[in-house]
Amino acid sequence: MTVTPTGPLSLAKEAMRQTLADCPTWQALCEPYGGTVIERVYLDGLPPPKDIDAGYTKSEWLDLRPFAVVWTRGFGLTQEAEPGWSPSEYGSLGLRLWRSVDDYGVVDSEPSGDADTEWSNIVGGILSELSERSGGHSDGGDAFLAFHSIDCPDGFYCSAREESALTGVFQGVDLAISFGSGRSR
Repeated sequence: MTVTPTGPLSLAKEAMRQTLADCPTWQALCEPYGGTVIERVYLDGLPPPKDIDAGYTKSEWLDLRPFAVVWTRGFGLTQEAEPGWSPSEYGSLGLRLWRSVDDYGVVDSEPSGDADTEWSNIVGGILSELSERSGGHSDGGDAFLAFHSIDCPDGFYCSAREESALTGVFQGVDLAISFGSGRSR
């Protein structure tokens, strides 16, 4: 990362990035693909493809996955300050998780029931581990994101038949994370 996070939104996104990277289920998903686990967690979007005009190649998509993207979602950040109350801030982040699925077991470009169950297990494991880490600290002292809810508003999705030839078969989920503190006197 070339810009150091300093503001409340960028610090929250970086904390979410650190929190996810510490989850054993995310680590197990990423381990076979090399590199560090945190390198597969992007802030605000994926790195650009080699050929900007042509877009990502299938090989580039396969090399990127599994990946996660953390971004500012919905209203972003709200800060409140009223006389007699301590200031508070709260906000909303998005967390997108994608993984590749072997063509084996794919019917009409949709992963099989086993692949869906496996993806449910992976996402469920990550959700549990994120919750366990909320507001804690990593061994290196980095703060994990303190959040009060994670929602999966749109369920799981996968690559459409027509795009699978260009992207490979993938499964994904977009999560909504609400973070921040309430007011106190």
